[in-house]
Amino acid sequence: MTTTAKNDVPIDVTWEDQKNICIFSRLHRRVQALNRRLKLLTDDIEKLDDAGTEVMICDEVKYVFGEAFVDVECDQAVDLLNAEKQRIESEKEEVEAELKDLHVALGELKAQLYAKFGSQIYLEEK
Repeated sequence: MTTTAKNDVPIDVTWEDQKNICIFSRLHRRVQALNRRLKLLTDDIEKLDDAGTEVMICDEVKYVFGEAFVDVECDQAVDLLNAEKQRIESEKEEVEAELKDLHVALGELKAQLYAKFGSQIYLEEK
């Protein structure tokens, strides 16, 4: 004997619905990847801040260019660290802007899918 809830009424899934579900899944994976990238960029910025503070107490440091270490003066190292920090901050801003756009698109798709499927579909992260 099986029991069914009153919300278990079968709903036809059209090709358009399936396409929207796949788009939602793809966007959701992209958001997760961008969140991981954003965390790494934030960590890199913090590390560069710490490195800049440490470099100020040294006379000369070794700076990595590609795969080589080069001796540079303290002031030049600080300038190089600041340039790298600015590059990473601009990349972080781009990632944040893309995340904002993706959240808007995900919200629209989520509204469409919940309107059609109600409680028969689960689109929340956790």
